[in-house]
Amino acid sequence: MKKIPLLAAALLTLNACRDTTSHTAASQADSLLAENGVPSADSLLAADDLPGSMPAALQGSFDGMLPCEGCKGLKTRLTLSNDGAYVLERFRPEVGEDPAAVMGSYTWSATDSTASLDPAGHGWKFRVTPTGVVQLGPAGKPYPTRQHQLTRIAE
Repeated sequence: MKKIPLLAAALLTLNACRDTTSHTAASQADSLLAENGVPSADSLLAADDLPGSMPAALQGSFDGMLPCEGCKGLKTRLTLSNDGAYVLERFRPEVGEDPAAVMGSYTWSATDSTASLDPAGHGWKFRVTPTGVVQLGPAGKPYPTRQHQLTRIAE
């Protein structure tokens, strides 16, 4: 009979040690990010943010030129909403083209702060930061040049 209370005490002790270790590692990671000017995910979450959705601090509109094959660039505006919807507007200014808008939904990954557009948005993937978005390549890595960035529009 004494084996069960001893086993329970041992499990509680091991569990407490594990939680402390993971909490310490998380605190160290947050400190390292803060030292390099990167806000932690927890600091971006607002009370009204939905679990699994992009934090309100990262939502908004982003503007700039993205490279394109055979043209000088695509004037692009991407708007990411809190309900998982996006609007992607693009046009080639050198040919006087009217903007074409595509609307769809995106999937948010809190793990790597990325928004993945649905097939209507070419399946493009963007890493979202407080200052803008970076378009990621097919392998999910940033392109080697700064040409694949859009800047946050002040609202």
